[in-house]
Amino acid sequence: MRYLNGIFGALMLVQFFVGSNLFAQSADINRIQSLEKKLQLADNDSLRAAICLEQANLFAGEDYIKAADYAMRAVEYSGNTNDLPLKFSALSTAGEIYLNGGQSDIAVDYFIKSIAEAKKYNHQLIVAKAEFNLGSVWMAMGEYEKAEKLMLNIERALKGGIQRLDLNRIDQLALYINLIMLSTSRRQFEEARDYFHKGLPLAQQYLSDNPLYGQLYHNIADALMQEGRYPEANVMLDTAAMIFRKIGDEVRYANCLLDIALVREKQGDKNGAIQLYKQAYAISEKTGNDYVLLYTSERLYGYYERENKADSTLKYLTITKEIEARLNQVETREKLISEELLWQFEDRQEQARREYRRKMLSGAAIGLVLLLMIIWLAYKKHGELKQSRLEKYAVDLNAEQLRLRNELLEAEIELKDKQLTTEVLYRIQNNELVRDMVQKLMRINTMSGKESKEVIHSVVRGLEQTLEEKAWEDFEIRFQQVHPGFYEKLQAMYPDLGLNDRRLCAFLKLNMTSKEISAITGQTINSIQVARWRLRKKLGLQESESALANFFSQF
Repeated sequence: MRYLNGIFGALMLVQFFVGSNLFAQSADINRIQSLEKKLQLADNDSLRAAICLEQANLFAGEDYIKAADYAMRAVEYSGNTNDLPLKFSALSTAGEIYLNGGQSDIAVDYFIKSIAEAKKYNHQLIVAKAEFNLGSVWMAMGEYEKAEKLMLNIERALKGGIQRLDLNRIDQLALYINLIMLSTSRRQFEEARDYFHKGLPLAQQYLSDNPLYGQLYHNIADALMQEGRYPEANVMLDTAAMIFRKIGDEVRYANCLLDIALVREKQGDKNGAIQLYKQAYAISEKTGNDYVLLYTSERLYGYYERENKADSTLKYLTITKEIEARLNQVETREKLISEELLWQFEDRQEQARREYRRKMLSGAAIGLVLLLMIIWLAYKKHGELKQSRLEKYAVDLNAEQLRLRNELLEAEIELKDKQLTTEVLYRIQNNELVRDMVQKLMRINTMSGKESKEVIHSVVRGLEQTLEEKAWEDFEIRFQQVHPGFYEKLQAMYPDLGLNDRRLCAFLKLNMTSKEISAITGQTINSIQVARWRLRKKLGLQESESALANFFSQF
């Protein structure tokens, strides 16, 4: 539950400070075409950056890849100007797009750059907004100490006399909400209550119809729950729920009901908690919030399983697995988008490096012409010296061409590895998900009536038909297409390796972590670590400090 609350706390607040509503727009084709024509006709970098920013905002809700491309172009164009607000907006927009696309590290890099730009111009308000954006990302990543340092800087600036920071009311309330969350994470509950009382008059007087008003109550309720003060937490949660319901924010209202149900459980009121779970389930079913649906269906499934109510247990188990499958598909798609964003970012970085090298080579070419003239003049007196210098230049040039060719081949193999890994990930995970569901259904079958057993057998037969037995076979075929001869060389050198050993070797060849291998195979991370240790023993690498991934990179 704290995870769901955090989504509406830290990540939501980044968008208040950036000042752009990136995800409320749709990509209007006519508008995009018009902007593209304007971009082609633009005669200065400030105008180009502004147009690219607008295009990034238009695509942000439709196509992350295009949105990121335009945002990066806006950053490049604005970097050639002295327009601080434009630079800040470009860097912040790029950071927000990468944050919502699952690339937090790249987002952090952009937000840090936005702070550096603001400090160059000594613009206090823009520095504060940039620091708040970065602090919110640190919170989302669990880097609470880093986040708190930035938030406290801003809070001190709010109190600062003549140089007092002039933030608007929404930004101030957002700051207090994040400080409550940070204080709670350090279990400084009295400090959290102090920030609540600082934000409350502001919310009551000016922001009574804003979701942040309810979030303020919800966050302090979370602190009170962790402190064990459940009656007070219940009052705060009831107030938050009333606010969310009044302003029509059903997603946060359902999220609030879940915490109220949790308090009921702590107080021993199981029936009251179940009714609240059902209410939250009904609201989330209407709004399509799969995360709340999954949490409530799991709680209801566990309740009915303890009560030995087979039909209800089967119903909510089936619902839980259906939601897990949907979320698994969503997470897989999000991972693919995240990987593509990373590849796009790295590709643009590589293009920038190549452009730099091109310019350097252009300068080197001019120098080379001058050098050849000198060599030609020197040739008259020193023919042998001229010949040796030309030969050395030819060798160096061939070596550089070979190095660039090898870099290109390595990049192509790396891209194919990424595509292979993400392509098979969903199919194998879905296979394991179906097997797990079949096993749980068979356990339920033992306590069901005759009519329920027939339904369960029917469901099991249908699920078994969905098993993708060829997933591993397809993976190995694709793997051998990308890395031909890998298995043959491995078998020749280590004939005692089993099937599971060879699959682990393939994953390590793809430079996958234990966590990623665990996600694909369904084994625990500890099991993967044990398998890696046994593989080291079979390969005779117990005394070697080299990583297995480095070892297989030689194959």
